Amino acid sequence: MIILLLARELALPAWAIGLIFAVGGLGGLVGAMLTKRIVALIGQGPTIWISTAASAPFSFLLPWAGADWRLGLVGLSQFTFGVGIVVYNITQLSFRQAITPEPLLGRMNATLRFLVWGTMPLGGLLSGLLGDAIGVRETLWICATGISLSFLWVLLSPMRTMRELPVSNHTPQ
Repeated sequence: MIILLLARELALPAWAIGLIFAVGGLGGLVGAMLTKRIVALIGQGPTIWISTAASAPFSFLLPWAGADWRLGLVGLSQFTFGVGIVVYNITQLSFRQAITPEPLLGRMNATLRFLVWGTMPLGGLLSGLLGDAIGVRETLWICATGISLSFLWVLLSPMRTMRELPVSNHTPQ
């Protein structure tokens, strides 16, 4: 939907769209550099949910974008989402690897990759159908709502306050 917003609705040239996505990548680099400090400051559990809770609401800026000063809203949204998703991914992946017995690491990672990456085509199809039915900006509102609620599964779990998450007690044989 973001590409449709930028290309169709705002009629931006390809280089400008690429630049906006590069800003998101820059946010990812910043997130990678900050993760260790954030985890040290607030703990692993809180980092997992706060990284999403703090960055996801910036996706509500996307439907407001325009081909004027409001284009900066897209850049800000991409940057903050880049920071948040990288902080989240580093922390939750480290947690998953710490609690998984070593002989099962490959299976665990393959299963989670399948679940996460395997649902992306369905999300793309659903957002495409929704965008066609109700419009790009309206679909972006719905997506922003869903993304902004995604942290709740961790917030409502015991992980929400854990400074240090448990590690596997499994010893390889």
